[in-house]
Amino acid sequence: MDFGFVFQYKSFVLTYILVLIRTASILSFVPVINHPALPIAVRVTLNLFLALMLTLLLTAKGIIFDTKVFESPLELFLGILNDVFFGFAVTLWIRLFFTATVFAGDIIGTVGGFAMAHIFDPTAGQSVIIGRFFLIAMLMLFVTGGFLDAMIQALYLSFLKYPPLHCQIESSFLWMLVKKFNQSFSLGIQIASPIVLIVLLFNISLALVARVMPQMNVFFVAIPVQLSIVLLFLALISPYMMEIIYDTLREEISGLFIFLSSG
Repeated sequence: MDFGFVFQYKSFVLTYILVLIRTASILSFVPVINHPALPIAVRVTLNLFLALMLTLLLTAKGIIFDTKVFESPLELFLGILNDVFFGFAVTLWIRLFFTATVFAGDIIGTVGGFAMAHIFDPTAGQSVIIGRFFLIAMLMLFVTGGFLDAMIQALYLSFLKYPPLHCQIESSFLWMLVKKFNQSFSLGIQIASPIVLIVLLFNISLALVARVMPQMNVFFVAIPVQLSIVLLFLALISPYMMEIIYDTLREEISGLFIFLSSG
């Protein structure tokens, strides 16, 4: 197909704008691309370039819109609004999982005594150190594991299943998002539970020591020992935590890929 021929028509420009709306609405909420550390100019360039590539692929498939769509401004506005909501709902699926992982890190940091040691990150504000560690690890897994490529491929396939202005978010998908929201808290607690159990056992042991040796300043010893134990066990079980996170992320991306590409 001669794409130079297509560029002569306004329909290609309209198709590009509609593709850009959905692409931006999805990529703007993907945790890696929308990270504050990534400059806005880079994010905008990625959206524009990816939308152009998708438009070329879609026009090759025969998916192109005519300028007659402008004859109904209300229908056009509702269709665009529906596309934006579709993109937000799709990325919410993945963001819930990222939130669960950061939630687990915050739990570990709080019970482990790191809540007092906040760091100030100009890109994210104040947060618990362990939570930031889990977030960085998640971002690395998302990129190095090929999940970002899978998201872009699923985005392309979504245009084949749901062309622009024709998105249909079924009630089953919304109900699935509600279940994912509930599962995110369970996953966070599951990841943090080993460290929480270790801290609980340490505090019980410390209480017994304080009972047997009242003259010992337990509070003076507790904080550095507790921090050391948490860091030690966190270093030991981090590979298993990352394995759980990776497997769950792969499962979530696969489910999202099936939803966007099937049918």
